[in-house]
Amino acid sequence: MTRFLTPHHMIGSRQWLRYAAYATVLLMLAGFGSLLSIDLIESRQKEYDIVRRDCDNLTQVLERQIMMAVEKTGIVLGVSANDFRSALDGTQQFDRLEANLGLDRMMAFIPEAMADSLRVIDAEGRIVFNAGASAALPDVTVGDRAYFLRQKSDPAAGLLLSEPLQGRLDGTWLINLSRRISAPDGRFLGVVQAALPTDYFQSLFSGLDIGKDGSVALIDTNRRLLARYPARPERIGTIIDSEQIRISLEEGRTTGSYETESRVDGVRRLFTFRKIDRLPYLVIVGRAHSEFIEGWQRKEIFYNIAFLGLSLALLSFLYLLQRHTEENRRLVNQVFDASREGIVVTDAAGKIIIANAGFTAITGYTQSEVIGQNTAILRSGRHGPDFYKALWDKLLREGTWRGEIWNRRKSGEVYPQLLSISALRTRNGVATHYIGLSSDITELQQARQQAEAGNLAKSEFLATMSHEIRTPMNGVIGMTGLLLDTKLTEEQRIFAQTIRESSESLLSIINDILDLSKMEASRLDFEETSFEIRPLVEGVIDILSPRVRGRDIDLTCLIPAGARGVFRGDPGRLRQVLLNLVGNAVKFTESGTISIVVAVADGRDGRTILTATVTDTGIGIPDAAKPRMFDTFTQADASMARRFGGSGLGLAICKRIVDWMGGEIGFESREGKGSTFWFKVPILRSDETPSEAAGGAELDGVKVLVVDDTQTNRDILRQQLEGWGARVTAFDSAAIAIEAIRNANTAGQPFDAVVLDHLMPEISGLDLTVLLRSDPLTATLPLVMATSADLATLQPRLERLRIDEVLVKPVRQSALLNAMLRCLGRPPIDTPQTIVPAADFPIATTPLRILVAEDNAINQQVAVGLLAKLGHRADVADDGAEAVERVAAGEYDLVMMDMQMPHIDGLGATRLIRALPAPKAKVTIIAMTANAMSDDRDTCLAAGMDDYISKPIDLKRLTDMIARWDKHLQAARDERAVVPVDHAAMEDLRNALGKESFQALLDRFWATLPAALADLRRAAESGDSAALSASAHALAGAAGNLGFPLLCRRLLGLERRTPNDGPVGEEIEQIVALADLTRRTAIDDKI
Repeated sequence: MTRFLTPHHMIGSRQWLRYAAYATVLLMLAGFGSLLSIDLIESRQKEYDIVRRDCDNLTQVLERQIMMAVEKTGIVLGVSANDFRSALDGTQQFDRLEANLGLDRMMAFIPEAMADSLRVIDAEGRIVFNAGASAALPDVTVGDRAYFLRQKSDPAAGLLLSEPLQGRLDGTWLINLSRRISAPDGRFLGVVQAALPTDYFQSLFSGLDIGKDGSVALIDTNRRLLARYPARPERIGTIIDSEQIRISLEEGRTTGSYETESRVDGVRRLFTFRKIDRLPYLVIVGRAHSEFIEGWQRKEIFYNIAFLGLSLALLSFLYLLQRHTEENRRLVNQVFDASREGIVVTDAAGKIIIANAGFTAITGYTQSEVIGQNTAILRSGRHGPDFYKALWDKLLREGTWRGEIWNRRKSGEVYPQLLSISALRTRNGVATHYIGLSSDITELQQARQQAEAGNLAKSEFLATMSHEIRTPMNGVIGMTGLLLDTKLTEEQRIFAQTIRESSESLLSIINDILDLSKMEASRLDFEETSFEIRPLVEGVIDILSPRVRGRDIDLTCLIPAGARGVFRGDPGRLRQVLLNLVGNAVKFTESGTISIVVAVADGRDGRTILTATVTDTGIGIPDAAKPRMFDTFTQADASMARRFGGSGLGLAICKRIVDWMGGEIGFESREGKGSTFWFKVPILRSDETPSEAAGGAELDGVKVLVVDDTQTNRDILRQQLEGWGARVTAFDSAAIAIEAIRNANTAGQPFDAVVLDHLMPEISGLDLTVLLRSDPLTATLPLVMATSADLATLQPRLERLRIDEVLVKPVRQSALLNAMLRCLGRPPIDTPQTIVPAADFPIATTPLRILVAEDNAINQQVAVGLLAKLGHRADVADDGAEAVERVAAGEYDLVMMDMQMPHIDGLGATRLIRALPAPKAKVTIIAMTANAMSDDRDTCLAAGMDDYISKPIDLKRLTDMIARWDKHLQAARDERAVVPVDHAAMEDLRNALGKESFQALLDRFWATLPAALADLRRAAESGDSAALSASAHALAGAAGNLGFPLLCRRLLGLERRTPNDGPVGEEIEQIVALADLTRRTAIDDKI
């Protein structure tokens, strides 16, 4: 397999990136290690600072306590010296015992001193008084002691502290404090002294928190050890060999610290010393290094472990990442080479630097032949410079380009290619490379051409089928619409409406097939128009009612009061879905009930949710078939198709319609029990006034008894009647109903009306009627019966039984309400018609002259009839050639052109008309087609037609279409109104009335014209604007109908004048002159 071609500089680049990654990691580790080291240094220094501070605080505490003890002892010694001066100079005799006791009492002030150490010594060094409880004196002489000799020789010695002395009696180490006793004349009389034992200092030191291996020492300025903790008795009195202390004393420093290993116990400590103020002593506090640095050492260990772990993790991750990257690169190389699509990478100038095996297989070039070449070697010559300029402009602007392109292989063969190019940019947005992915779509192109040919054939077939089927359907629906506009009895109107709605149902079935084709092409059309729910649902029931008559099926519907009003949506699609669901229910239900419930609820974004539910007691659906119920051409099983028929398109189309309307559809079913299908779609509420004038309380307070053996029917009748305000009681048998009626009469609260079913077990509706009519109390009780029997057969008996109202099942909700109102002696409500009467559409004040080009005679009659109801005149052309001849010879405002006609079709005829001289070529042409494919509109417009109306044509859409072009048609009429006489219009009127009638009408116009003009003058002179407008309108209508457009136009302008427009006398004189010109022109033309 050919390997991925990679330039050498890219290999070096990858190596450089690898080295850079390692260097980055090392720098990161170095930086992290530096941060850890700095933190360790700072935290170690912080530990030392804390220890120094704590030790310094301890030395200050010790300094104060030692000074206090010395000062107190000095005060006691001073007092004692004064007290015993007289005893030593012989001026006063002291009792030894009393004196010793007095000294003992003084010892209480210096508890720090050694017991019984307060004594008085004479000039020869003998102890003459000693604190204690006896007169005995220690047999000790101190004449040779240094402190004694100093006091003796120096009158100004003051308080002296001795070197550490070891007691001669018990060997205790102590420090003597002594003060000279002098005679008034200055003679040396002796010394008073007391001793501070070193144990006292030991007790001070032992109370300090200095750690397990800490130490405290007291030395004099000669570095002689006075006291130490922990105790080292053998070291007391020895010189401490501390260079730091020696230097500090020499330099006169009073405080300081140093770290050293103790020669006493070998422990390394941080020492802090302080010179006690005014005393020749230094206190030294030492903290063991191993203790105060322990926390820092743990931190150091943690940092080292963390640094080592992070280093190992990063290096391991880098190593694994490198291995993963290498593996990915290997996989990418394999995919790159294995891809059938061509992959090529170029530099910014389009020079190829990488190409895979797929690229070489498609182009026929080897990799060595294309590397370093520009992609221009692939150009086929089928695309001009503008194509490549647009490609590069888009690529530079957006960074991507995708499309089809024709390239040339090495062999010279030109082939189609699907190409996608993307730019690879730097951070600054500069494109440095381009990557192209290409596929050879030669086979796809061939398949597309075959598919397009198949689709064209399919479209042509569908167009032909649509035209051939919808054309006669247009005749049926159109003629029925014209029939409905005539005077009919109520029964005839119902029959005609059922024909119309059944025809539209058949048309919707035809549309199902076309819709499926549109859905597959994503071209299904939707509209938004106003509609009401009740007539829509009842129309569905009317269409399907013939299929349930004679069967043991009750088809009912319920539209709650909340669903009244006008809504906006696509009623045709809603009817299509509802017809499918109810039609299936009728098809698969042998007996029982089918109920339709349609309700509305508030939804999101101001929309209303319409929910329709169709429930039946039919055969149900097996569990295995449920997942595929909404698939195309699918029924529960093949036996159903054989038994019930059907293509299986209905539910699939329903689902797609509901989905495209933004709703949802579903069902629940149990085999053998029945099914419930439902759908929900969003619609909009409209502010339009509903056709149904009732307000929802038509039967307010009316007491109604419902008798029906079917639970579903009772429930629906109850809900319908209660929705109109009635108080309803319902029973399932006639026997119970009779008892209830009698009880109500006895209680003085009789029922106002009874709604009963015809066929019930045991006692039928007719039998119940006989029983009620035979009882004087109920003989006149209003009765409304619902039946599914043939009315013609049943009518004589119904009349004999005096049943007030008979409703044929399935019962329309509006029919039930009107029946209830009639039998209660109230006027029925106006119900909305399925077909809008022609009287509701305005008659044109200025009739249009229209040419209908249609080859089907029935459709000709429909179009002419509909146009006549709108007040327009229509001529007929049987084919396209005749349509062209009539347009060339006559003056038409509008041409309605059928698309498919013999000889010359609508498209060809339109092109020929557009080739006529002006103004004939500018006539407005509206296409009429029975082809339901939406691309017909584009075809019509491309041929030169102005608009499009699809068959079957109804009055509303025809009116809307003409209204859409009203301004344009008016402008065209204005262009023709520049001549006094329209000969074509006069010829049309002459042909319609006959020559003699036309001439009589024309003569009458000329005879009455002077009087009409005089009326205009009088109205203008009197200032009667209403009379002026009326006279001008009447005269304008007559002039327009006779073919005098210029006169008609000026009169219509006068009609629109208001008093604010100023005097009209001059304008009337111009009209009089124009009328004379028109008459002379007509006479000259021998009209």
